[in-house]
Amino acid sequence: MISSYPKTMAAALFVVAAASAQKPDTSGNGSLKGDYFVREVLMTGTVDGSVTAANSVMGVATFDGNGNYTFKGQGASLASGFNTAVSLTGTYAVGSNGIFYMTSLADPTDFDYGGVSAVGPSAFVASATEGVNVTMMVGIPAGSNVSNSSFKGSYTAGTIDFPNAGIASVREATFYLAPDGAGNLGNVAVSGAGANLGGTQLNQTASGVTYSLSGEGIGTINFGAAASSRLVSGSKTFYISADGNIILGGSPGGFDMLVGIRSVTGIASTNATANGVYYTAALEDQVDATGQTTNVIDAFYGSVNATGAGTSIFHDQIQWLVSNFYDYTFDSHYAVAANGVIPFGGDTPYQYTFGVNGRAFIATGDVANYAYYSLTLGLGMPKYSGSGVYLSPNGIVNSANFAPITNPIAPNEFITLFGTGMASTSAGAPNFPLPTSLGGVTVKINGIASPLDYVSPTQIVALVPSSISSANNVYYATLQVTNNGVPSNPVTLYVSDTAPGIFATPVAVGAAAAEHSANYSLIDANSPAHINETVIIYAGGLGAVTPAIVPDGGPAPSNPLSTVNDPYLSIDFSGVQGAFPLPFAGLTPTTAGLYQIQLPIPAGTINNSYVDLGTSDAYTSQAIISVGAGALSVEKAQVANARLAHRKMRATKKAGLQSRIQ
Repeated sequence: MISSYPKTMAAALFVVAAASAQKPDTSGNGSLKGDYFVREVLMTGTVDGSVTAANSVMGVATFDGNGNYTFKGQGASLASGFNTAVSLTGTYAVGSNGIFYMTSLADPTDFDYGGVSAVGPSAFVASATEGVNVTMMVGIPAGSNVSNSSFKGSYTAGTIDFPNAGIASVREATFYLAPDGAGNLGNVAVSGAGANLGGTQLNQTASGVTYSLSGEGIGTINFGAAASSRLVSGSKTFYISADGNIILGGSPGGFDMLVGIRSVTGIASTNATANGVYYTAALEDQVDATGQTTNVIDAFYGSVNATGAGTSIFHDQIQWLVSNFYDYTFDSHYAVAANGVIPFGGDTPYQYTFGVNGRAFIATGDVANYAYYSLTLGLGMPKYSGSGVYLSPNGIVNSANFAPITNPIAPNEFITLFGTGMASTSAGAPNFPLPTSLGGVTVKINGIASPLDYVSPTQIVALVPSSISSANNVYYATLQVTNNGVPSNPVTLYVSDTAPGIFATPVAVGAAAAEHSANYSLIDANSPAHINETVIIYAGGLGAVTPAIVPDGGPAPSNPLSTVNDPYLSIDFSGVQGAFPLPFAGLTPTTAGLYQIQLPIPAGTINNSYVDLGTSDAYTSQAIISVGAGALSVEKAQVANARLAHRKMRATKKAGLQSRIQ
């Protein structure tokens, strides 16, 4: 029997929303021009979690607006010493949507990936996640005629520090700064923890803190005499952005990163404070004081879409010292307090503090509950708009989980495109194979016409052609919509072999699209699944299949079934491992682009469990499933624990992953 659910799924898509290798989009290079203050911290290590090399740099990068930069500053290195002069040149690329890469300052053989924001203006965040290093880089535009009076008001700051590059001596801290415009910061209350300072919450006060600023916005903050027992101490070089909204600093001879953002003004008592799409980058360390598991330093870059209504969808591309990188998408539910803080205790191990009237945030790790030391900076993307046939530069998402713009696309994946003027009217595909022209509309990816499921003036659902894959040495995809002969602006995204997502109701973050295999009825709170029952879960973005579907957009066969090629495809339920290898995972017969996974619900699965889906190069944790038989409801702490376990212990099964820069 074939379930009727695929027809329901296709209807839902209407309502919700051999290729040549491509190069990065450089159309936004002009957004980086002139002098920028930059700080980068880099760690390299081995599979046992040890740090074998560490570098840091800080100074001035001068961008020419055409893809080249020069840098002069200071550096620290375990190999070559501290406070050494650094002078180098490099290249960079910025896309129309702000997606960005540049040659690493700390290791010019590597690349940092990230995004250029609206704050700063045009400040950027990035991390190296595709080589052997983990890094965090922040760049802020320099000002002019800056003095002490340029730094005043209220700022929220966070720091992560690896004293002497020691993984087991990591520390994090948060604090507020109230510069008076005359060089004084007064007494600064610092909260945080140090792995070699007991690993528990510490509250310290730095007395009589002072600062100085001049020129383009370079200066120092003096936190008092340097002391190993202090979370933050000594003199830090620091910079202020041209718009005064971001500060950036660190010790020229150390391996620390300090970032600050102007605090929210007034009362930020509504979730609307966290609203929009943000580029992110982070540097992290999870320490096991017992020595029973490997300590892990990781870094990520990515993006987050905060709805303003208490739900966010994240994409992180994560790299750690013990494994290769992978793409990780997940949701989080939040409540913003009056001071702009989303406190610890949610379904991720972070505390978020928003500033710049909601256009930026700083996040630190939950040390008390998870021994998780972390610093993340999120900077809001520009508000894009256009006329005519317009494809939103940050409006292309996975149709299953709506993962934001930095998440790659994959072959045979349904993607949803948002914009304006993209069609003259709404139309759905009448049958299979899906047409490559619908209602006078075409969508081309790297020049290849994509099968279309649905078109409308503001939303299109298209299928990524099977040739658009990193397995075919395609690492970038340029998309363009044409409406009755009029082309849109092109938008370029990353490409990977898989981009998993589970369909859900409501879209992206609700109940998993799942059925009872016995009768193909929907699983929901009124008809939950049961332990050991075989269920069918519907997903997207699982990549190549055998036999391949010809043509793209054609109906999947019933005999033989078209199965997913990835041998490491797996599902667990809030940390409870499902059957492996999976009994069946492949395309749903008679449909296109709609994968299904059949497996029994494992013993120990809790009610409202997250259905976490992994592939060789990606992982997603968003949709939930109702499970009966008296199981307990999922708690936020359980979700956070399960997600941290994935980050810490998940070993990449796929060897030979390559950098996008060829």
